[in-house]
Amino acid sequence: MSAITFHNIGSIEDFVKLSKVIFRKGDKSYEEVIRKSGIIREMPIPSHTGNSREFSEIQGARFAPRKAEGEKAQKIKSIQGYSKTGYMYRIGGEKDITWELLEFGKYPEITEDLMSLGQTGKNRLALDLAHRIGFGTNTTYTDQDGVSVDIAVGDTKALFATDHTLKGSSSTVRNLLTGNPAFSKAALQTMMEERRQNKKDQFGVNIPSNDDIVFTTADESTVEAVEVLLKSTANTDDDKNSGVFNRYASRMRHVIVPYLDTDKDGILDTDKSKYWGVADSKCPEIILGMHKEPHLKTSLDGREMTEDFHTDDISMGVRGSWMIVTPGFKGIALSKGDAS
Repeated sequence: MSAITFHNIGSIEDFVKLSKVIFRKGDKSYEEVIRKSGIIREMPIPSHTGNSREFSEIQGARFAPRKAEGEKAQKIKSIQGYSKTGYMYRIGGEKDITWELLEFGKYPEITEDLMSLGQTGKNRLALDLAHRIGFGTNTTYTDQDGVSVDIAVGDTKALFATDHTLKGSSSTVRNLLTGNPAFSKAALQTMMEERRQNKKDQFGVNIPSNDDIVFTTADESTVEAVEVLLKSTANTDDDKNSGVFNRYASRMRHVIVPYLDTDKDGILDTDKSKYWGVADSKCPEIILGMHKEPHLKTSLDGREMTEDFHTDDISMGVRGSWMIVTPGFKGIALSKGDAS
């Protein structure tokens, strides 16, 4: 990252302009792994269009019927799938740049403060997205601000369950792996077979399972097991010839999800460290409605810049707003990895 200098600051307004550059550098230095992973579907929420959105699915019959000569074509059945409403929420935090920091040229400290401020918004977004999976065997969880967050899917069950219901069928399906095994080649094969059997439309008709993502925590043994399987050029079974092609190498990719195995505050929760799962990047179930990207707020922002009368400090803040909602469940599956 290039160095940032504060030469020739002639006014508070000049400082604020440079501060925005520093904030953006901190913001851009954060790699948005889960947001760009293919597990999340993102859509913009324009201003002045309301603070909620209903997401629903209209499911049509999968196969067209025969049409005999001279007969009218049959109407193809459709059914209203499950729906879920997402609600906007805001994040915000502030830091004070003291008179002393500016007056005595303590610019490295100012830079560090603003760089970290630039990352806090993206960090919170990553935490909230990861907790949709990490707490995904529950229908609610309490976040770090003490807010109870509804994370049930459209059929009112947890995202990962053994008995999801379908609107047009009496069948139930599961996307929580039987036995919750730790990751291995055998466990992945079991997962893919369960996915083949349980991925169905609302009429109960099986649909192709095209999962192309394996997601995990950063647990070392799990990461190694996945990387060995997915990145080996030959079959990984000991009794196979080294020239035998490893079909998983081109079939799936690995995503290590930050904060997946954390509690509400982002502190490591070892009970979740063996979590892993699969997802279909063409059918992401977790929806991010982005209203305002994390951005810098200053006391300038179009008005005359003023210091705090009592402390002579300048305030800088981060703001952002979005919604996260998960209407469906068929595009993702989980194993807790603890043999429970």
